[in-house]
Order: sequence, then structure tokens, then C-alpha cells
Amino acid sequence: MRAGKKEQLLLNLEPGQEKEIPFQIKIPDNASPGGYYGAIVAATTPPPAKGEGREKGAVITIGQQTASLVLLQIKGPVEEKAMVREFSSEKNFYSAPFLVKFKTRIQNLGNVHIKPVGFIEVRNIFGKSVARLDVNSNGANVLPRTFRIFQNEWNGDFGFGKYTATLVLTYGTPVNMGGQGNQSLFAETSFWIVPLKIVVPAVLGLIFFLILFIFFLRFYKKAAVKKALTEFGLYPIGSVKKQKTPVLALLLTSLLIVAVIFLIFFLIYYLFLK
Repeated sequence: MRAGKKEQLLLNLEPGQEKEIPFQIKIPDNASPGGYYGAIVAATTPPPAKGEGREKGAVITIGQQTASLVLLQIKGPVEEKAMVREFSSEKNFYSAPFLVKFKTRIQNLGNVHIKPVGFIEVRNIFGKSVARLDVNSNGANVLPRTFRIFQNEWNGDFGFGKYTATLVLTYGTPVNMGGQGNQSLFAETSFWIVPLKIVVPAVLGLIFFLILFIFFLRFYKKAAVKKALTEFGLYPIGSVKKQKTPVLALLLTSLLIVAVIFLIFFLIYYLFLK
């Protein structure tokens, strides 16, 4: 909560000079319990504009400014309450290699500043944990009645399937220090990683082998029908040769399809279950 009062102090500092400035904060007797914040702002005075430039309207003066936030809390009944307004990934689908950016938006609904800290855990489609990211590791505060956004990134060279990210945060002041104790925040989001450079050729290969399998199956069926008709005398005996080649091709095609399926399951096991 802001008091809205400003005080100014003029200083002259030589290049490279440092100076310590003491300050005091006076708490009004009727101030309500809770959290308060203010800022100590240091700014340089822009150099004066020369008359010639000012007349021509082409003078630019530059001043610099920096600030330091001051947080304090008045003893008494406090309200520590927060919620996750947003927890999401930048996109729903990623290719490989990937860079997943997480956005966490925390709103402080209480009357004191809070410091939510925790982690994001990423699990694959089989429930295996593949990443753990620290959230607010530098201990940034969320001021009363405001919100703050935290950013996290997770990258890798390969991934496949649906991933679930779980946000776990804790905040609060211990009871023996006048707070309401530690409280927790949870949120969850999901996204997909599909390595197109691998999936597309694999799918096209499976389609090719499926078409090849159907072709040889139909060819073998026709040959078997012709052979049966020939045995019943409906075709000339010498017009149909023995159909050894289609059977062999069909067998090889089936073995190749089985090998491809086995390879896919082996890759899934090696990348996700091992």
C-alpha cells in the first residue's frame, strides 16, 4: 500500500564518488497492520539546454534514474492469500529440438507481500519425470493487491508424446513470526512434442509397407483363385504357373513390417521407459 508522500534531497557527487545517505520511515499511529512498500529513487539532473538549440527546437537533454524498493510490515492481523492466475506453455505443440517456455502469473490477494518459491516438474506420457525447473529462485516478492509473472524454460534435443507440467509453490510467514503459516499453490498444464523429422518418414514408411502388403495380398488371392479354377478345369492347365514368388514376397513384406514395428517399440522403450 502506498503512502503517496515524496521527499527530495539534492546532492552533488564527483565522478566515482560514493556517499551514504541515512533515511528513516515514520509509521503513523493509525496505520493498519499489513504490508507497505515504497521506493528510494536516485536521479541525475539533466544538463541545461543552450539558448541556440532551444530556439531552433533541436536540443535533447538526458537524465538517468534508478530506484530501490523498500518493503516493510506492520505487526498485527495479516492476510496472506494468493492464487495462480495463469500457468501455461507458450504453445501446445512443439517439434524437436524444442524450447518450451512456461509462464506463471501469481496474484497476491492479501495485505502483505509474499515470496512464492517452488518448482515445475515435467512428466512424459508414461508418468516419468524428465525435468524439474526452479521457480523464483532469486526470491522476488509479490506486492499486496498486485500480480507478478515468472518465466521458465525447458529445452532438449528429442521428445515424443504428451507432456504434463505441474507447478508447486509455497509461500507465507511462519505462525511464530506473526503470519498464517506456509501455504501451497498448485497448477497443471500439458503440451505435445512431436519430432516431425522422425515421425513423418516413419508414417510414410508404414503407409508404403501397408500398401505393398495389400498389393501382394490381392495378387496372391488372385493367383490362388486362378490356381483353384485351373485344378477344376476352368483354365488351361499350362496357363497358370506355380505361385511361389508372390508367397515369398508376401512373407518378406510381412517380416519387414514386423521389424519396423519392433524398431518403433524399441525406440519408445529406450527413450521413455529405460
